[in-house]
Amino acid sequence: MEEKANDLLKATPEQLIYAGILEKGMYLGLLILFITYALYVFGIMDPYIPLDKISDYWSMNVHDYLEHAEIKNGWA
Repeated sequence: MEEKANDLLKATPEQLIYAGILEKGMYLGLLILFITYALYVFGIMDPYIPLDKISDYWSMNVHDYLEHAEIKNGWA
């Protein structure tokens, strides 16, 4: 009975491959996170919305925000 339970706990080859893909994706996402954070911290790129204007944008509804920030609505 205990042997059967141990067999059920072993990952299949497909599960191991999928876990490897997820691991690589996680490390890629973490790398992108660090790179974009470094770009922000070192001031290499300016933020799209200046920090002194953020509080002005908080009180706007979506339509006004998109208009003032000159952002096109939609996915593209």
